Amino acid sequence: DQKGCFQMCQQKENIHQCACADPLLPQMSSWKVCDIKNETIVCCLNHVKESSRFDISACSC
Repeated sequence: DQKGCFQMCQQKENIHQCACADPLLPQMSSWKVCDIKNETIVCCLNHVKESSRFDISACSC
């Protein structure tokens, strides 16, 4: 499904930029889950979320 594809694409960008996976999105068991109590991590995840809206063309969905 396309929504799941975009979520995984965003999650891969979370891993790349924040070094962890958003616990609210689908994830691979081998990925480190982000600590959402850490303000720096939350800011990073929010940045990825906002920027990925404009660059969904980078996803192969």
